Formats: sequence, C-alpha cells, structure tokens
Amino acid sequence: LSMEVVKTNLMQAYNNLGTIIGDRLGISIVPSAKITADEYVEAMKNSDYDVLFIDYDSNFKSEASENMYLEYGKIYDRLTELTQLGKLIFIAAQPKVSSWTAEVIEQDMVGESSRKIHSVDMAITGSKATEFGNSGLFKVVKNRRGKAGKTIGYIRLSNGRFKYIDRPLFN
Repeated sequence: LSMEVVKTNLMQAYNNLGTIIGDRLGISIVPSAKITADEYVEAMKNSDYDVLFIDYDSNFKSEASENMYLEYGKIYDRLTELTQLGKLIFIAAQPKVSSWTAEVIEQDMVGESSRKIHSVDMAITGSKATEFGNSGLFKVVKNRRGKAGKTIGYIRLSNGRFKYIDRPLFN
C-alpha cells in the first residue's frame, strides 16, 4: 500500500497486515504525556513484544520540572531493563532544524538532548537533502559494538519503502 493509503486508513492497513502476519504483530498507541517511562517499562516487561518503537522519548510524561537532560538519562536507564530482557528498542528523534538541509545528519545534529546520543548503543541518521526528491543518506553515526561512519544512499519509493543505492550511484 502507498504511504498515503496507510495514513488515511490505518486500521484497514493494520488489519490486512495482521491477516498476513497473524498474531506476530501488535501495536499500541498512547497519546503524548499520558504515561511515564516507568509505566511503559513495567507494561512492556510483561508483554510479548520483542521489538519496540518509541516515537519520541520526549513524549513520555515527565516529572522533571526543569532539567530534561537528567530526565532523558533516567528514561534511557529504565529502557535498558527491557534490552536486558532481549527486547530491541528503536527510538525516533528529530534532527536539529539547522541540519534539515544537510547532506548527512551527523551525531551532533540529533535534536533535543545530547544525553540521548551518550545513552544509545547505536544511532542511525537519515537525511532528505537532495535535489532529487525523496532521496538522502542514512549514516551510522554511533555504534558502540561496531564500526561507525558507514553511509548509504536511499530513495524513498511511493509505497513508503526505501531502496538503497550505493554511494557512487547516489553521487
């Protein structure tokens, strides 16, 4: 399905995918600032989910009055309890506005808090900064257990999928 069809008819797309995948896919949607990271971690500890996508960590309900830098540290400390159980966690983050036209989004261009970058095991950035429409570069800007610095070009197709392009062809 195209991205537009999925956006306008999420439940039908989810049900169709559920028919294909069976009971191996689950989704939960929680409005921003309704649950804390602690509540989320406790709920996910007892879930059957193996892979978790969090869009964005700043959407957790916060108890911090002023210091979000420390709050992010607490969030990531709690999320490690889930990785210790073997769950894989992906967390979306916005790039800083000043980087929106950069060819490559570097580690220091991840927005909101540098604490995120210090805490994560791996950070992958994706840019959309070319004159050719839906194309850009993914880059591994941090990899605690491997090599960082690898970039790969991509083009985003009309169905929402990514087609990877080697760097010489991308250039």
